Amino acid sequence: YEPRWFRSPPMVGIRDENSLCINEQNSVAQAPDGLFLSCVPMNGETRWLRGDA
Repeated sequence: YEPRWFRSPPMVGIRDENSLCINEQNSVAQAPDGLFLSCVPMNGETRWLRGDA
């Protein structure tokens, strides 16, 4: 089994799920519990949402 590489948006560090992600759109982060988060625009604001949902 060989490792696989893939492109990823910039990782900006540790963020809390559902918190605002102002000026971090098109980025990813990790929640304190290890979840993968994406900065997603929704309803006029951008928030950190689960990347697997």
